[in-house]
Amino acid sequence: MAQSIFGHSIDHTILLHHRLTTGLFLDDMLSMFRARGWQLIDAKTAFASSVFAMESDVLPAGQSLIWSLAKADGRFDKLLRYPGEDGNYEAPKMDAANL
Repeated sequence: MAQSIFGHSIDHTILLHHRLTTGLFLDDMLSMFRARGWQLIDAKTAFASSVFAMESDVLPAGQSLIWSLAKADGRFDKLLRYPGEDGNYEAPKMDAANL
């Protein structure tokens, strides 16, 4: 979505919760991103991006900065889901996978 909005990739952030499972699998997750070609940077570098200074005045809000910027842009309405993670969207795929 960010590439569609800005025409290039942007720095992203990952929200991590301080839990035992996060600690147990953090190395695996970071290794997976590196294996897929991602370059890991620290939060200070990521938040220095001008993208994080952007604001939009759209509702509903709360999905993500990129989601709200895409909503404000207007070109992506058919691609946006609200809420982003919801059984209406995920249940058919999970049912098909027998989950």
